[in-house]
Amino acid sequence: YPVNSGTKPPYISAKFVYAIDTQSMATIYLKNPDQKMRPASTTKIMTALVAMESLKSDTIVTSIKTTEAIGKTIKLKSGEHIGFDDMLYALLLESGNDVAYALAENYSGGYPEMVKAMNIKAQKSGMENTVFKNVSGIDQYQHETTARDMVVLASQAIKIPLFAEIVSTKQKEIKTLDGNISHQLKNTNELLGVVEGVKGIKTGLTELAGENLITLIDRDGHQIIIGLFGSLDRFGETKKLINWIFANHQWTTPLINH
Repeated sequence: YPVNSGTKPPYISAKFVYAIDTQSMATIYLKNPDQKMRPASTTKIMTALVAMESLKSDTIVTSIKTTEAIGKTIKLKSGEHIGFDDMLYALLLESGNDVAYALAENYSGGYPEMVKAMNIKAQKSGMENTVFKNVSGIDQYQHETTARDMVVLASQAIKIPLFAEIVSTKQKEIKTLDGNISHQLKNTNELLGVVEGVKGIKTGLTELAGENLITLIDRDGHQIIIGLFGSLDRFGETKKLINWIFANHQWTTPLINH
């Protein structure tokens, strides 16, 4: 587990922060980790996990309603047929709200059942302070969670190879099954491929939530997850925390008394 050398962490404007070492689940840094806040598009981590449990690699048919999605979209057109794995890339890289809608509408029982499944999974995952009201993370009354809950979710998600592979991808082109329409996807995480060891996970941004970012860092044989929410500079502050963690922590093995 990581032990701090005594150096104070950098100033962080983010209102809610939780950073852990994934192997020991030891806390490295925290700031209001159990205070309710808005997850914004980090919600889509749960959307992806629930979709993967139900839809597998079946084809997704986007419905007419996807054009009603508000916020960030990949501009899906009504009736596009796109493979499920490609839809996951669109959900997690480009953070398309229309993609979240399409997944929900292809979910067994539709949108309401998917939201219900997200809340059931949250409870089973130990996310005691989380309630999801939608699949995309748009600001909605009582759609809320905590930094700790979201980092717990992220630590479970990265154990799924497909999820880990998708969130660490910088860009990708996806096409409809007939090849007529293509979408160029770019990962919204600006630290990916720039900061050593960053393996991506998920960004989030709304007017009420502020800037959110959950990041997986794999460096020097140590795996860290940082959840940063309500920030004024999510990328800059996450980078500061990464530098502080790796410059000022030693990993030690506890002695076992015989």
